[in-house]
Amino acid sequence: MKSKISYIYLIGMALVAIGFCMPVFSVLFGSSSGWDFVGDKLNGWTIGALLIFIGAAAGIVFSFLNVKNAKLIKLICLVASIIGGIILIIYASDNFVSKSIAKLLLKNTRIGFWMIVAGWVAGIIGYITDK
Repeated sequence: MKSKISYIYLIGMALVAIGFCMPVFSVLFGSSSGWDFVGDKLNGWTIGALLIFIGAAAGIVFSFLNVKNAKLIKLICLVASIIGGIILIIYASDNFVSKSIAKLLLKNTRIGFWMIVAGWVAGIIGYITDK
C-alpha cells in the first residue's frame, strides 16, 4: 500500500516545531526559545510566536490524518506558521527600541532560528512536490 504522507513536508514542519522549542536567540542573560516570546498579554510577539508553533504542530498532525482537503489544510498550516514569523518581524520593527533589539537578536541567532527557517523551506518544497 502506497503511503500518502509527504515526508519532506512532515520533516519541515517537525523542524519548525522542534526549532521553536530550542534556543532561537542568544540574549544578554542566556538563550531564549520561541516560548519566551509568548507573553501574558495578547500582542504581536505572542500572536506571531503561537502561529509559528501551532501552524507547525497542526501541519504535523494533518500529515497523519486522512481528511478531505488535507492538502489545502496542510497549506494553511504552513502559511499560518510563516505568517507568524512575518508578524514577529513586523512587530519587531515597530519603533526604534524594537528595531535595535531586533538587529541585536539577528546577530545572535542560534540553532532554533535556523531550524525554523530550514523547516519552512522544506515545508514549501514538500508541499510543492507532493502529488
